[in-house]
Amino acid sequence: FLNFKLEDYTGEVDCTIFPKSYAKFKEFLKEDQAIFLKGQLDKVQIGESELRGQIIVNTIEILDEDSLEK
Repeated sequence: FLNFKLEDYTGEVDCTIFPKSYAKFKEFLKEDQAIFLKGQLDKVQIGESELRGQIIVNTIEILDEDSLEK
């Protein structure tokens, strides 16, 4: 499995992807690659100033000009 942080301009979230999904989507996991992922939100913690959680990743899609127009 793989643990990684997904970041955007609003913050970051921890992600976990298990072996079967990782083998299928590993070429999409590149630094500065825009992606859309689907999964389950797990381990939500609410702090004084932030909401933290972890996403268990099921699928990943590359975001490009064509996918943004849909």
